[in-house]
Amino acid sequence: MPVDGAVAAPVAPSTWPVVSYTLSPDGANNGWYNDNGDDLTDGVYGGPVGGGYAAWSPYVLWDNVSPTITFDLGQSRSVGSITGYFIAYPSAAVYLPTQATVSFSDDGVLFGQGIVQALWDDTPLTNDMPFELSLLASPGQGRFVSVTLQTPGRWFALGEVSIQSAVPEPESWALLLAGLGVVTTLRSRRGKRA
Repeated sequence: MPVDGAVAAPVAPSTWPVVSYTLSPDGANNGWYNDNGDDLTDGVYGGPVGGGYAAWSPYVLWDNVSPTITFDLGQSRSVGSITGYFIAYPSAAVYLPTQATVSFSDDGVLFGQGIVQALWDDTPLTNDMPFELSLLASPGQGRFVSVTLQTPGRWFALGEVSIQSAVPEPESWALLLAGLGVVTTLRSRRGKRA
């Protein structure tokens, strides 16, 4: 029996699959810190890195450069949020990027004006401190999503990027509407019995 006042849970936005991405430049080229082709979209968010150099392998690291990562979503998509998963380790000079600039394109050549999002403002960090940072300040639309991360003047480490839709997908809306229909029907039946 449904509880009075029960409502369907909000539908979470879909996470867009990334067909491929390119880095310019790739991470530091010393065997551990460069990208292995899918490090940023493989579902591995990384973990504590205090155990030594091998622990950094899920991360792509850059030292005093501002890389641009261009994601191909396979078709034009409405993007509502982009989350970057970072780790800080100040005793090894690994901080966080200071801002992200995101732009969209349908052809991968002509990108719109960048949307700037502030990320880190020199707030004190501790070793092995994970961060989920929102990289997108306002929604956008396109097949290609370009993200430029501003260097903090030293290292930063990125483990994963997740790109979410701006609105729930039609299938999600259908499920939500079906759920609301069931709730309405049950309430209607309950009202008739009273």
